[in-house]
Amino acid sequence: MATSAQIKPTSASRKNALKTRRAFEISPRIVAGILVLGILGLLVTAWFVHQPTGFRPWLFENRYVNVFDDLLARRQQILTLKATGNIYEPFGAQAFTYPPGAIFAFYWTTWIGVSAVPLTWTVLSLGSMAASFAMVLRSFHRIKRTLAFALGCWLTLLTLAFYPPFAEGIEFGQLAPMILSLVLLDELIVRGKKRGIAVGLASAIKLYPLVFVVAWAIRRQWRDVATALGTFFGATLFASLLWPKSGRSFFVDLLWNGKDFQHMSDNVATFVASQSVSAILTRPPIGLSTQGQLPAYFLAGVLGLLALYGAHHLWLQGARLSSAVILLTASSVCSPVAWDHYFSYAPLVWWVAVEAGSRSRLRVASIVAGAVWLVPWNFFRREPSTTPWIAFYEFISRNAIGFAAIALILAAAFDAWRPRQVEVPAQELSLAA
Repeated sequence: MATSAQIKPTSASRKNALKTRRAFEISPRIVAGILVLGILGLLVTAWFVHQPTGFRPWLFENRYVNVFDDLLARRQQILTLKATGNIYEPFGAQAFTYPPGAIFAFYWTTWIGVSAVPLTWTVLSLGSMAASFAMVLRSFHRIKRTLAFALGCWLTLLTLAFYPPFAEGIEFGQLAPMILSLVLLDELIVRGKKRGIAVGLASAIKLYPLVFVVAWAIRRQWRDVATALGTFFGATLFASLLWPKSGRSFFVDLLWNGKDFQHMSDNVATFVASQSVSAILTRPPIGLSTQGQLPAYFLAGVLGLLALYGAHHLWLQGARLSSAVILLTASSVCSPVAWDHYFSYAPLVWWVAVEAGSRSRLRVASIVAGAVWLVPWNFFRREPSTTPWIAFYEFISRNAIGFAAIALILAAAFDAWRPRQVEVPAQELSLAA
């Protein structure tokens, strides 16, 4: 059966794509108004969000104890770095587990007062998510930059209102929106010699985006691979030379001696909330031992290969956003630990549902995942119980996000193996027009 990549768009398809493009042609004054109001909305929201008490405007946000524990812990660790030269000691509950290059992402937090850090970080996080939406709109709908960012501001506010993974990341002061914007910049926007710098920087801050470098190698985009790896190793080496104690501690103690993996496996929160394959297999009814994780590593490796296979097929079809989402999903669930806020890209699955095609399995999986990730599962998780119904309830609440992510990977891989699409995806029609 012919796949979507083999079917040429008809003149009617070109007309529909042209109509879609014209629908976004709005008066410059209206665009400016939407942009100004959107930016003001982000700033006002950032002010309310960073307040530990008072008015809480969003559906799930008022369920969090807003003290920015993770972010302020990073600030304290930067102070420790300045005093001792080693950011990885002491290695306790709020340990710094990022690569040395991530020090640059947090170093500035000691340049301003501690009370200003949450507000500044929230503005950066909301702005990064708005930029991510703008890149998606630019790539998918081919609309102008100003309008794309204006709409991105409002989509960010809606995401904060309705998607718990994003709200959680904002409340605790996490990096997910920044990482997402860097990855999408290289995957959707940048072309030429500069492509790879953003993914290289993202990987120097958090190792998981290196999966995009593997995907580029499969596509034989060797210049992009070289640029990303050069940026990654350059930032990591620079940080290790600036803070040699920290560099040695990360590579010897955390990685080689397995201190980081042991820390994550011993963390009670990992058993309760992590959505990685390793954590899912550790919970009942499987109950895999934290000391015998070889089956988990094997399954994570298989899922990673399936994700690369499905993502590559999507990329060949011209579905670049869907390919990026599958790779983001793999980088989360196949990692040793995957907190809910790793899935801050959750709203993007609705574009995947459109891009995938009406008869594809990926469209069904995207709609299911988009709905599942709307549920605030973190607030339904309780202590383990021997009661069968409570045990089933715990099984669903603790694993639902991870199961939805795995379903995305499997659907993309199965579509690649047994495609049943018969029409050109919307993105391909837009580009052909």
